[in-house]
Amino acid sequence: MPTALVETPLSGPEAEGVKEAPAPASPLERLVAEKGLRLSGTLLGPVSVAILESKEGYLVVPTGSPIPGTEAVVRQVEEGSVTLALKEETLNLSLAQAGGGQ
Repeated sequence: MPTALVETPLSGPEAEGVKEAPAPASPLERLVAEKGLRLSGTLLGPVSVAILESKEGYLVVPTGSPIPGTEAVVRQVEEGSVTLALKEETLNLSLAQAGGGQ
């Protein structure tokens, strides 16, 4: 019989070799990840609008306007995609990436 008890840790994600997603590289990608921004829809017209889902709720942002609380701007809105800009950097979000759309 053993003279001492040996504790064996339960296997968890770290024990199974599951790695976390790498941190976003650029400032704009970090902003999108931090705010949890995803494209929910677009509305095309004389002033096209992006409908973004964030951790705080939904945002309706017209083309050329900044995303509230940030310096990032909605540069272009197209059917099913939006281009965000932060200084010289751009990032395209699409409905397919958000898991929606058709």
